[in-house]
Amino acid sequence: VFLAIVTMLAGFVALVPDLGRPERMIFYLLTPNFSSLMWWMGFLYGVYFMFMVAEFLCIHKGAMDKARLMGIGGLLAAISAHSTLGGVFGVVMARPFYFGAFMPLYFLLTAFLSGLAAISLASIVTSWAMRKEVDQMVNGTISQLAKLLTLVLGIALIFTEWKMLVGLY
Repeated sequence: VFLAIVTMLAGFVALVPDLGRPERMIFYLLTPNFSSLMWWMGFLYGVYFMFMVAEFLCIHKGAMDKARLMGIGGLLAAISAHSTLGGVFGVVMARPFYFGAFMPLYFLLTAFLSGLAAISLASIVTSWAMRKEVDQMVNGTISQLAKLLTLVLGIALIFTEWKMLVGLY
C-alpha cells in the first residue's frame, strides 16, 4: 500500500510540468466536465489515491476490517482509473500505436505487470537492505510473484506483438 502511494505521488509530480498551470486544477474540480475522459481519469486517480491513504492509515491503526474495505474500494478505483487512462489513449488517433478498442484492457494489463515488478523489486531490495536471511514465507511469496510476473509478461508481450503486427499491416 505504501509503495502504491509513493508511486502515485511520483506520477503526479512527473505530470505537473506538463500541466502548464497546475493551479487551474482547482477550477476544473469545481466545474467538472462529465463528458470528458480526462476529467474522469483525474477524478478516479484522486479517488484511488484517497482509498490507498485511508487503507494505509487503517492498517497502521490495526483496523484490518476497514483496511480490507478500503483495499476493495482502491482496487475498484484502480481498475476504473487505469482503464479510463487506456480509454483516453484509445480514442485519440494522434498516437497510432496507442489507438484501438483494446487499449483500456492493455493499460490494465501493463499496470498489473508494473505493479508486480515493483512489488517484487521492493521485496528483494528490502530484504537485501535489511541484510537478513529471507524467511521461508517471504521466499515462497517472491517465488510465486516471479511465476505470476512471468505469465503476465508473456501475455503483455503477446498483446504488444499483436498490436505491432496490426500496425505494420
